[in-house]
Amino acid sequence: DTLDWYTFYRPVLGLVAATWGDYPEYMVNSNLCESIVRVQPDYSVAPGVTDFTVSDDFKTYTYTIRDGAKFWDGSPVTTDDVLFSIKANTSPPFGAAFAQVAEQIASMEASGDKVITITLKEPNINFNSLMTGPTGKVYQKAQAEAAGDKWGSPEKGIMCTGPYKMGTWDPANSL
Repeated sequence: DTLDWYTFYRPVLGLVAATWGDYPEYMVNSNLCESIVRVQPDYSVAPGVTDFTVSDDFKTYTYTIRDGAKFWDGSPVTTDDVLFSIKANTSPPFGAAFAQVAEQIASMEASGDKVITITLKEPNINFNSLMTGPTGKVYQKAQAEAAGDKWGSPEKGIMCTGPYKMGTWDPANSL
């Protein structure tokens, strides 16, 4: 019914991992929110919210949303959610710490009903690895936009697809 996390030296300050870039937020967010791809124990990259293909020249990464991928509220994950999330995770104000990822992208678009295509400016064999962490977290666009600058806060929270979901949050005591 509950899960206790020990966040070491301080409580969690926000739930949009890319904003904080610190252990307490990463630890909790990684259990709440899935990334488009995930890292395996052997450090290989495997499907997450999406399946993926990579072009032979490592410039085009195609992500297809898994059948049945849903947010905690039961709504399906859409290409708009994935595109919104990558942009939010890699650009100000929420993802400024990961701007170097956004700088690698030449174009990013929905290329099908459940397909997102990212074309890089230059080949990068490691780009998929970058999508396993905070830069690839998938959030619900509608909830984030409705929350505005309170997105990820105790007042507004987040909406994700992960194995646990946010309940009550007292920033000084518990989440």
